[in-house]
Amino acid sequence: SGTTHANWTENNEGSFGSYVCFGEALGFMEQSPGSGIYTLMDVHGAGAQRSDPKTGNPDDYPYGNGPQGDVIRIYNFVRLVRDAETTGMGSIEEQPEKLNIYPNPASQTITVSLKDAEMSNLSIIDTNGRVVYETQVCGQTNTLSVSNLSDGLYIAMLENESGIRTGKFLIQK
Repeated sequence: SGTTHANWTENNEGSFGSYVCFGEALGFMEQSPGSGIYTLMDVHGAGAQRSDPKTGNPDDYPYGNGPQGDVIRIYNFVRLVRDAETTGMGSIEEQPEKLNIYPNPASQTITVSLKDAEMSNLSIIDTNGRVVYETQVCGQTNTLSVSNLSDGLYIAMLENESGIRTGKFLIQK
């Protein structure tokens, strides 16, 4: 088992696969320096980080690669288990602001501050995922009673045409 990171070029030709291995990590070690006698052995102990080229000819590496003669697995292709679509830093959409909730921790009331005053649905959700309170709010400052809620962590979720925003708050009496 392990974790794999694929590296490829723009023309979709794989270049290297880096992965962490658990178990044997084999390599060819020259038994006496200069002897030309290589033995395949576990060179990394209980686990290893490997980086194998994914293009080329394995015959170019008859005794592995690197100082420990790591076995090269060119045709041991990496299979991506998720969509491989990538994005550059300039393409990342800005995340919506978190809700401003105070006081935090709260005991009797919380105030939810919004930048806009559009009609919104506000839900309070407990750590089990249950909606314990729902209301509609409209305005930049909304104060809600939380005196009937038990001590614990809650998530406030505001939903409107602009999207969904969330914030965490703690009830502590």
